[in-house]
Amino acid sequence: MDSNNTTQPAVEQQQPSPSPMSGGSRKNKVVMWAGIAVIVVLFLGVVGYIRHSSSDSQPSSPAAQKALTAQVEITADGFVPQTLTVPAGTKVTWTNKDSSPHRVASNPYPENNGLPGLDSKDPPIGPNATYSYTFTTSGSFGYHDQYQPTTNGEIVVQ
Repeated sequence: MDSNNTTQPAVEQQQPSPSPMSGGSRKNKVVMWAGIAVIVVLFLGVVGYIRHSSSDSQPSSPAAQKALTAQVEITADGFVPQTLTVPAGTKVTWTNKDSSPHRVASNPYPENNGLPGLDSKDPPIGPNATYSYTFTTSGSFGYHDQYQPTTNGEIVVQ
């Protein structure tokens, strides 16, 4: 036998299949970019939702919370300040700094019905005690000391 005439089997070379990132078919590229677009849109939607829902929450900074409270002192000479301007939603607290009891009530005296709910009622506000009311509606609200009806004050709600 002649060793020079040996035939080598033919080896077929296989081409690697195209990946979506290489020059693959146009259809694969369209599908890949559509998938990326969907992911981006979903991501932006989640970020927008988070921002929107966090802006609806209550104020979290101490300065913002403090802006929703206000103080009025009750003294032997009257209310200090006599007129107080606050934003809607403010909780106003009256503190009795006098040695006598007092009763904060909505004008007009003696009906106390100008702003239903604004009436500390009985027992009276004793020395160093407090009474609070949250003003939710805009307007000007007069009040008085039920035990000294000539002692008046006003809360202006914007």
